[in-house]
Amino acid sequence: MEKAFQVIAIYAGFLGLIFIWLGWEVGKIRRRDNVSIGDEGNIALIRRMRGQLNFVECVPIILILAIVMAVIGAPYWLFHIGGIALVAARFFHGLYFTRDEAPYWQRAVGAVVTLGILAICSLSLIGHGLYRLVY
Repeated sequence: MEKAFQVIAIYAGFLGLIFIWLGWEVGKIRRRDNVSIGDEGNIALIRRMRGQLNFVECVPIILILAIVMAVIGAPYWLFHIGGIALVAARFFHGLYFTRDEAPYWQRAVGAVVTLGILAICSLSLIGHGLYRLVY
């Protein structure tokens, strides 16, 4: 279990750096266009804020689910697979939202992989919980 937590810590750190980057991108537009509060209808700012918000909507719950999976004994190598996939997904998703002219595949890949990881973690925990209740 300890190794699983160490692996989760590595990817949580990378995700933290992505979150800093997304916040930096929001701040750059705020400074450039002198927008202190809200978005004032600034499309570039709205786009970057939406990318940051999407990160906040998805990543914390996935990390919580990963920690629960580690507590119940999931093998550490699963967290490497999920961690690499999630970091890559959030990076590409972030690229889409931080560039005014970005290819849509970045958003699509980021969203699909993130939601896939969320679904796999959720279903795995439900299945494990039901199995342990019965057996």
